[in-house]
Amino acid sequence: MGKNRLIDRYLEALTAAESENTALKTLEKARLLRVPPNPIHYTLLFDYLAEVDPFLMEQLETALKLKAYNDDTADELYQRYITHLISRHLPVDQAEDTLRRMKEELERWLEEFSSEHNALRVDIETLREDHHDIAEAIIDKVILPRLEAIEKRSENLVRQVEQFAVQMERLRAKLTSSYEEARTDPLSTLLNRRGLMEALKRLVSEAEESDTPFAVIMCDIDHFKRINDNYGHTVGDSVIRYVARVLKNETKGQDLVARLGGEEFVVVLPNTSYEGARHVAEKIRETIANKKLAVRLNNKPLRFTLSAGVAMWRPGESIEDVFERADRALYRAKQQGRNRVVGGADLL
Repeated sequence: MGKNRLIDRYLEALTAAESENTALKTLEKARLLRVPPNPIHYTLLFDYLAEVDPFLMEQLETALKLKAYNDDTADELYQRYITHLISRHLPVDQAEDTLRRMKEELERWLEEFSSEHNALRVDIETLREDHHDIAEAIIDKVILPRLEAIEKRSENLVRQVEQFAVQMERLRAKLTSSYEEARTDPLSTLLNRRGLMEALKRLVSEAEESDTPFAVIMCDIDHFKRINDNYGHTVGDSVIRYVARVLKNETKGQDLVARLGGEEFVVVLPNTSYEGARHVAEKIRETIANKKLAVRLNNKPLRFTLSAGVAMWRPGESIEDVFERADRALYRAKQQGRNRVVGGADLL
């Protein structure tokens, strides 16, 4: 099943939760299983009956066949299910919003439960005052014990809400960490291609709305294979990390810096002119060309250079188009002897 279809079915199921028939089926299932219809059981059983997700269907059916569905297994399954649903099928912003709404729904459910419980207490006291002789035995021997049981379940629910809040924070942190890892290059700690493309989609949309330009600088370390061959891949990795630091230092907070792979990097400068972008590219090139890197067990310091191609985004064109022009400018820089910056205007 496709990702979008799964999300659609989940949202349809959430909407259908207001259906009295669906709710009654869920409550009846809880009764048959002899579990309380608290938010965790209700969510699991409702989504199971609605066939929202194959993962939940398989997990819950296994527990039911083994007659192992109870409070403890439900708590564990609920956490696995929410983690699965969020990490697999929802973007990070929707996922965090889903977690927040789940917590709010639990708190709302508890508030309503507490309000009805307090009203029942008042009704009992009124009954005792108005019909003391008749009602006392019933109140003390039947109603009050049941009310105390309800209060105990209410206390348990409070603890569940508190535990859910802790779990929600852990899931949110895990989700954010996983999201960042998925869009970050581990060696350079810069954005990877996926992270860059996600950010560029937003940037292009903003640039089109505000009619403001942005520039792309495509960078490539000159003779990087020679560095790996002569000094080893450990030194090569250090060179990658050093170039990443230079790119970060020469750019501002709103600029995008990414490693596309190997020795190739890209810098995107929002709201920047061609002259401004070319100036940044030259500063990057000069900083790297003037640096001598010490190499352990080698008396001769390592010097290397970088070439760059600059292109301006044009309204209406795709990300691929401006990248292709920046890449052609980079190729021209390599052809002209490396350690230089070539701009799109130089190709005309």
